[in-house]
Amino acid sequence: MMGENMGYEIKFWNEKNFVITSDVIRDFNKRYPVGGRYKNDEEILKNAVGQLIQPGSSLNQIYHVATLINAFYSTRMGGDDCFNVSGILYDKHKDIMGAMNTGDIGVVQDVINIQQEKLGRVAFSFTTKYFSVLCRYRFGADRFPIYDSLVAHLLDFYYGAGSRVTKTHKNYLKYCKCINEVIPKGVAYKELDDFLWTLGRKINHRVSKITADDYNYLMEPKLCGKNKEKISDGKRVYSVPIGSGTSPTTMARILSSIDWEY
Repeated sequence: MMGENMGYEIKFWNEKNFVITSDVIRDFNKRYPVGGRYKNDEEILKNAVGQLIQPGSSLNQIYHVATLINAFYSTRMGGDDCFNVSGILYDKHKDIMGAMNTGDIGVVQDVINIQQEKLGRVAFSFTTKYFSVLCRYRFGADRFPIYDSLVAHLLDFYYGAGSRVTKTHKNYLKYCKCINEVIPKGVAYKELDDFLWTLGRKINHRVSKITADDYNYLMEPKLCGKNKEKISDGKRVYSVPIGSGTSPTTMARILSSIDWEY
C-alpha cells in the first residue's frame, strides 16, 4: 500500500469533501498539467477546426473534425455511428454556428434529441465535446462544458447521497446546471474539466486492479458488493464504485494513499 500523501499537501480536500475554488483549481492544474499526447491532439484539432469549420462547411469537413474528436477524446463511436452523427451535425450546422456566439446550450440538447429520434441512441459525451472544441478553437470562447464519466462520478461524490450527475447523459441542460452550481466565478469550463478529469484519473488509477488487501484497506465492507467473492479468493479487483455512495472516510483513504508524484 502507498504511503500517506507521498509528500504532497492535498489542498483540495477538507476531510469531508473536495474544496473547489479558483485557487485550488489553478494550483492543481499547474502542478498536474494535462500533457502527453493531449497537447498534440489539441494542436491538431485547433488547426483542423480553423481550416474546416466555416459557415458553409460540407458534410465531409464536419465528418473530418468529428472523426478527430471521436479518436482523440476516446468517445468510442464506430465508423457508421460517427458518420451518422456527423450528418445530424451537418443538418444543424447553421444553428450550431449561431449557438457558438451565444452559448445557447439548448442547441446542444436539440442535437441530442435528434440523435435519439433518428438513431435510437445518443452520443452524449462526443456531442458535448464537439460543441466545446468548436467554440474554443473556432470562436476563442469557452461556453460549453464537456461531459466526461470521470468528471460526473466525482461530481456525484461531491454532491453526496442520491446525486445522479452520471445519469444526466441524455440531458445536457441538467448536466450544465450541475456544473454551473460548482464552478467558481472566473474559472473557465476547461479549467474545471482539467482539474476534475486529472483528479479522477489519479483516483481511478489508485482503485483499479488493486489487491484484496489493498481493497479492504481502502474500501468499506458495504461497498464490496459484487467484488466480495473475488476479494475472498485473493484476486485483483478491477471495478471499484466511486460516486455518491462513497463515504468521505473512504475517499480520504484513497487520496492519502495516492502517489502524487507518479
